[in-house]
Amino acid sequence: GSAIQVDLDTTDTNYAVGEVEIIVESEDEIPQAKVDIQTVIDDLLLLLHKENDKATTSSSGSPPGKLEHYLQTFRPAHYQVLIDSGVLKRQS
Repeated sequence: GSAIQVDLDTTDTNYAVGEVEIIVESEDEIPQAKVDIQTVIDDLLLLLHKENDKATTSSSGSPPGKLEHYLQTFRPAHYQVLIDSGVLKRQS
């Protein structure tokens, strides 16, 4: 299998996000890569849960990315226009 890459990033507004990715050689490898990625995410969330006594997100949905978080927090009117126009989807 391919190596799993975990990229953690924090913005200057103190928002932290993480990405888990695998580069595959062919489309046939995608289903297994998705399983492997989900396993890593589940393991990381379990560690978070143990350390913080609660998980801050779930693997069932995607947390907002850096740009979406910035817009929601610092430019809510602009964010709402992007939601209303269909450019962005509201995060659950």
